[in-house]
Amino acid sequence: YFPSVIAPHAPGLDGRDLLRAFQTACADAGVTLAIYMNSKFDTGRYHEHPDWAIRYRGEVPVHEAEADLHIHPMCPNSPYLDYFRSLIEEVAENYGPEIIYIDNFGLSPVCECLFCTEAFQRDAGMERPKKVDWTDSVWQSYRAWSRDRNFVLARRLVDAVDKVKPGTLVVFNRGHFRTMTGHGNPEDIHTFAHEIADNVHGESAVRFYGQSFAHINEQCMFGRAIDTPMWTWVEYPLLPWSHVSAPPSEVKI
Repeated sequence: YFPSVIAPHAPGLDGRDLLRAFQTACADAGVTLAIYMNSKFDTGRYHEHPDWAIRYRGEVPVHEAEADLHIHPMCPNSPYLDYFRSLIEEVAENYGPEIIYIDNFGLSPVCECLFCTEAFQRDAGMERPKKVDWTDSVWQSYRAWSRDRNFVLARRLVDAVDKVKPGTLVVFNRGHFRTMTGHGNPEDIHTFAHEIADNVHGESAVRFYGQSFAHINEQCMFGRAIDTPMWTWVEYPLLPWSHVSAPPSEVKI
């Protein structure tokens, strides 16, 4: 959505800088500019470098909705992270947003790509386990390594933003830190929010995932529990990811 010298441009913009238009509109209205960047799904890079994608049992795992959109998950242990970091630096330098929100970040707990396999062998000195087995000491070592690796890679992104534009707020989506437990680990999320990023974000997708409005309150309570502001929202998308207005009763809530 902007004239990047790194990434391909969205079709139909005809040279327009849509991101600059948003920046100007936000400044005119006194609204904080927060830029969303997805660190996982990149169809163009997938077709150029299919080996950078997450692999499980030799295949690229694709959610049913994602398959309809022809998008593919990329592994942050691969060179894709360097590519994504260069995009973050470009956006931070050219647009100076107050906030950069990094979505979909985190190692997949099941990824068997070459980069995950080689990195674990290099760091831990052992072969990656072939299957999930919590009674296996090697599997436990792998999950501990995955947790620590998440922190290292995330810190690289935050440091890249800080180097280009110090003071930028960096926000991660808390839902993707599946580490030692296989699910969102509160201790890990606390570490991200207090030692690596500035805040974390919790989605409250009332329509899309069928969550209740109470989930918004749960997210905020979680934020209070880890003593950090919790970013949350309510979204009303219809596939393919288009948004529709909420009924007045829900807008009031």
